[in-house]
Amino acid sequence: MQRPAVSRLWEHRWLAAILAVAAVGLGVRLTALDQGFWFDEVVSISTAGEPMGELLFRAAFYDAHTPLYYALLRGWTALFGTAEWAVRLLSLLFSAGTLLLVGLWARPRGGWSAFLAVGLLSVSTFHVHYSVEARAFCMVAFLVTAWLMLLERLERSRDARLPAWVLAGAVQSLMVLSSGYTLPLVVAANIHFYTARRRSPARLLRWSLVQTWSIALCSTWLPALMIQWFRFPAEPASVQTAMAAASDLLMYLGISTVHPSYVVGWLGTLLPLAAAGIAMARSFGAERRPNAEPDDADSARPLSFTARLHVAAAMLASLLGPVAAVLLIPTTESTMSVLVGELARGYFVIIGALFLVAIGPLVNRSVVAAGHGVAAVPFVLLLGTLLLAALFCLHRPFPPRQVLFLAPPILVLAATAWVPSRMLGKAAVCALALALAVPSLMERNKAFEPRQDLRAAAAFVTERVPFQVPEQPGLVIPMWDRPALEYYFGADRAEGVMKPQQIASAARKAQSVTLVLTREAFDERKAFRDSAGRLLGPRFHLKETGQFRGVYVAHFVRSTNKGVSP
Repeated sequence: MQRPAVSRLWEHRWLAAILAVAAVGLGVRLTALDQGFWFDEVVSISTAGEPMGELLFRAAFYDAHTPLYYALLRGWTALFGTAEWAVRLLSLLFSAGTLLLVGLWARPRGGWSAFLAVGLLSVSTFHVHYSVEARAFCMVAFLVTAWLMLLERLERSRDARLPAWVLAGAVQSLMVLSSGYTLPLVVAANIHFYTARRRSPARLLRWSLVQTWSIALCSTWLPALMIQWFRFPAEPASVQTAMAAASDLLMYLGISTVHPSYVVGWLGTLLPLAAAGIAMARSFGAERRPNAEPDDADSARPLSFTARLHVAAAMLASLLGPVAAVLLIPTTESTMSVLVGELARGYFVIIGALFLVAIGPLVNRSVVAAGHGVAAVPFVLLLGTLLLAALFCLHRPFPPRQVLFLAPPILVLAATAWVPSRMLGKAAVCALALALAVPSLMERNKAFEPRQDLRAAAAFVTERVPFQVPEQPGLVIPMWDRPALEYYFGADRAEGVMKPQQIASAARKAQSVTLVLTREAFDERKAFRDSAGRLLGPRFHLKETGQFRGVYVAHFVRSTNKGVSP
């Protein structure tokens, strides 16, 4: 007898709810798809537009990011163009993919957990803001989420086939090549695997082979990574201290990052973090395995010739990787000396990593008497976050957006622990999450990078304040945002300044002077405008102004009557 349609719909109620909340989350993200680029995004477009050799050179010596996103964006823009919506669509697809992975990851824990995990990530201000940023952040979050999900599947499955291990290793390599900040998670995963309850030799062999090949794939970028971490100048004063950045990061991992009420904003952070902490505590106390897993049928056999060949090939590739970087990345005489100078440090890291992977199985089988029973994801997230914090405190401050990848897995853990027994309790949790998140989403994201609307400012200047003399336009912009503004204005159309006192030089021959103020200059726009009026003197008067998202425009024109004061 066929079941009633209502009964079938009720059976799939959670799937419908997950799809509905994911659609709402995508709708929220679509609102910023066609925004104009700001400085960092112009850097992405500019780097991706270079030939591959120049792309690698710029990523190695002038950028703090790895080249994988730029290479991917290069192919993407070749297919879809460089319009704002087309470029941002790549990040939006990774954001949508992360929502999908979160739902699939939490689904075995129950329909409610999957619905809540997708819902929390859909309204998380942190993730929403960067979901359309033309940078690598959403791609890294997608890869980390996929890798942790695969890691959990491998841990729970005792008969995982080799392709599953290879897939996990491939995603891990892409993850590291997308952001060096994911390395502490990889270190934590290896510590977890080699100190967990005794594993069969076959599983230890597969894990070690995967890690060795991952080291080989990532070693090609290691010298450049050493340059980025140890040769780049210190962060500017505008970047927060490590303590302040860590405090902001905790706030960002919640769902109400920029709530109008600071107290309510922290409430939207502490509740999910507390729920994730409960999930971790349950994992720490769980006995997930017996003292010894049943060995695979071939676990007692010695290492096969094919396996030995794989190990030798991976180790050789790891040692040749840094040399390949020197050969592949175009360099000048000075940059070549810098790159070669980092080879020793790179080889120290590679040999140390290979040594630890080699002795890991021995440690697990001989030294670790009992091992721990903690699940992979809580262990990796907790230890990896602690390693990240130590790295940032010892090395330099960091912008929290670099670790956006922590948000999805933490919200998954929170959703698995935040499980009311009655439907009324579930409805209350949903209402609370919306009450915390919606005001934050509607608030101007002052806590994040400003993402100034340079396109609208350029349109205002070029349409309403036309250049009388293209060679001498009298256009004055902050020096630090000059490359981004020139993306819309055109190259060599403006004079860059670092302080208001330099504005007067632009008025020597120009008939008009237009200030375009961003970042710190935008925050001090009144001081810049008043200083410009005094420095330009009675020859100019303020004609009109315009204010856009993070950009202020002030247009001065030469007075026909010399008696007119600004």
